[in-house]
Amino acid sequence: MLTGGRVAAVWPMANALAHGGTVAEPGARGWLVAAVMLLISLAMAAVHLAALRCPDYRAKLAARDRGVRPATTRAEGMEVKVHHGPKCGTSSESEYRTPPASATGGCC
Repeated sequence: MLTGGRVAAVWPMANALAHGGTVAEPGARGWLVAAVMLLISLAMAAVHLAALRCPDYRAKLAARDRGVRPATTRAEGMEVKVHHGPKCGTSSESEYRTPPASATGGCC
């Protein structure tokens, strides 16, 4: 009944079943790719939601670095990251260390 060429071209799974063949099940590789893509999208959403936000407006705070102590070739430097809300004036600061400066003075 399903031996016609047009039917086989339109419904290859039906043709395979009609002739006693089996239809291949989706493999584990497809599930693995889907799981990895889901994890990547969840990680991206977490990074987006973790940005510092204004407590009143829930808008992202603008970030700016301010140098406190410059790095030398022998010692680390110190900088302050200032987060400021342009609408409401909310601000927060966090200190962090910068690596020692390179002796050659250039990158790479």
